[in-house]
Amino acid sequence: MKQKKDRRMCRALSWVLLALLVMIIVPIGALMFVISGLWSAADRALLRFNR
Repeated sequence: MKQKKDRRMCRALSWVLLALLVMIIVPIGALMFVISGLWSAADRALLRFNR
């Protein structure tokens, strides 16, 4: 009985860690996407000014 409970605890812990990982990685990815968009917009604006 104890082994089953331990296995369930391990599985729950792995799901929690996976959720935390996703909650950390997704905002970082979104932030990088925004920075990339701003960077390319600034690049285009600078190209217009240099002409």
